[in-house]
Amino acid sequence: MKISDHNLRQIDAESLHALRHRDLDALEELALRLANALKEAKEMKRKNPRR
Repeated sequence: MKISDHNLRQIDAESLHALRHRDLDALEELALRLANALKEAKEMKRKNPRR
């Protein structure tokens, strides 16, 4: 799962706080996307540690 650099730069405490009050489902989806992206990045790093 890819998350663009632009989208990643948009995530900060203020945007998360606003999202929590506006749309809990969207916040949960974002958390899952971030967790999956982190897992994928760690797996890629494990497979190719020199990158």
